[in-house]
Amino acid sequence: MAKKLKILGPYTPDHKGPFCTRDGQSVRIITRSAGGHAFPIVGIINDDDTPDCWTLEGHFLSHSEDTLDLMNAREVIPGEGE
Repeated sequence: MAKKLKILGPYTPDHKGPFCTRDGQSVRIITRSAGGHAFPIVGIINDDDTPDCWTLEGHFLSHSEDTLDLMNAREVIPGEGE
């Protein structure tokens, strides 16, 4: 069963996780520093087979807002009330 995540705000490097995209898809970070120079953050969206990459600020493939930008999140525990 997939975790339900609540977006806390835009990606920040000090957040330990979990992470999701701006449109709520879960993201598993593989590395925050070993990707390419322009896109050092590498991760997997929704257990996909192909990794995706983000800028140091969490932008997906550009510097403008995108539905796949990284967001800080927290897991919603059933019965907790969001």
